[in-house]
Amino acid sequence: MPVISRQVLHSRRVGRIKQRLIVHDRKKFDPKAASSEDCEELQYKKTCPS
Repeated sequence: MPVISRQVLHSRRVGRIKQRLIVHDRKKFDPKAASSEDCEELQYKKTCPS
C-alpha cells in the first residue's frame, strides 16, 4: 500500500477514535479515563505510518 494511503487511513482511524466512535479493534475512547499510552497513540506525529 502506498505511503499516502496508509497515512490517510491512519488519520481517519485516529479521527474516529477522537470523536468517540467505536473502532473495531479497541474500546471507546474516554478522554477523562484515558491512560498516557492512549493519549500518546492519538498524537499524529508519533503514530503516523511512513
